Amino acid sequence: MSGDIRALVVDDEKLSRDRLSGFLARVGGVEVIGEASNGVEAVQMIQERRPDLVFLDVQMPGMNGFEVLRALDGPQPHVVFATAFDEYAIRAFEVQAIDYLLKPFGRARVEEAVGRVRTRLAQGSPGVDIEAVVRRLEEGRKAFATQICSTPNQRTSSTDNRRIRRPLWAWSTAWSTPTRASAPS
Repeated sequence: MSGDIRALVVDDEKLSRDRLSGFLARVGGVEVIGEASNGVEAVQMIQERRPDLVFLDVQMPGMNGFEVLRALDGPQPHVVFATAFDEYAIRAFEVQAIDYLLKPFGRARVEEAVGRVRTRLAQGSPGVDIEAVVRRLEEGRKAFATQICSTPNQRTSSTDNRRIRRPLWAWSTAWSTPTRASAPS
């Protein structure tokens, strides 16, 4: 099937891989060319099989999804992150992910992501340009560090510093106000 999108599914949970592969099997024009259960296996399969699209989990043993992308050489595939963690969404789009599927997701959401990949492929858009993404992330870190260092001197008073250093138990309004004798050490 030469016109099919060649997809690789990468997830450390077998149930998740099976579910996603099942959804993809029912989407026309997609061929699942393999499944990887960890980041190291993913890098090897991506470099050997050169998929058009990788559905990539974020948290996996060995290498996380972002480390997988950074380890790749040559042309990069299109990436759709499929994960249970919403806190990585912004970072995923910083590395030019096509989509971000938050588990549990349904078949319609997978079809939508595949549709986005089809659009990119029809436009002739390349996959992830990791070198450019890494440069952009590093520039962002430098800009942030510069921003912090160039902020006008807004030191807090010593009273404010003592308040900041208070132990967590002192901030809770749900507990009774502890005394020095009853406070945890």
